[in-house]
Amino acid sequence: MTFELVYARQAQRQLEKLNPQTALRMVEGCERLKRNPFPDGKHVKKLVGDFRVVFQRSGSRIHVIDVLSKPDFQKAY
Repeated sequence: MTFELVYARQAQRQLEKLNPQTALRMVEGCERLKRNPFPDGKHVKKLVGDFRVVFQRSGSRIHVIDVLSKPDFQKAY
């Protein structure tokens, strides 16, 4: 089953502010969620990098809610 990826306006704006290489990495990571939004324990890794993606699964959709820097993510969540 393939899931639909939906970006919130806020997430889109945040991605546009990032340098192109970083934004591409973030989008590629989100694209992987379309194929497997329920990772098993074998594919869970320690987070690496300066940004975090906040998403929510709803039926066959994955809503990308926000893209935050690591410090902003720690403050918000």
